[in-house]
Amino acid sequence: MLAARLKRTGTFSEAAECARKLELVRGWRTFGAPELARLDLGPGVAFLSLPAESALEYQLYAQALAPEKFLAVAAYADGSLGYLPTARMYAEGGYEPSASFTTPALEPAYKRTLERLLAE
Repeated sequence: MLAARLKRTGTFSEAAECARKLELVRGWRTFGAPELARLDLGPGVAFLSLPAESALEYQLYAQALAPEKFLAVAAYADGSLGYLPTARMYAEGGYEPSASFTTPALEPAYKRTLERLLAE
């Protein structure tokens, strides 16, 4: 998708942005999928690390899955770059979805991963 957009673009800035995204995607393939991790710090206290710039809604979702805990959440924890928007953000438009190299299909998979991680 990015390579096709790069070929048909009419402006240098758009072509440069496509090339940057393509390189980021290639980097993710090299280093593997972004990882999420949970660190329990004691009874009722945990730290959750999320990849890239995850939308706030993912933090709120994770905290709702573990209401009995104080769950501290940090993004960019695995060194990956880019935006991880929700499906709703794609429907609304805006910068984050247009700058992301994910699709709306990310949300259900991401939420399933959060559910598994917090159920352990």
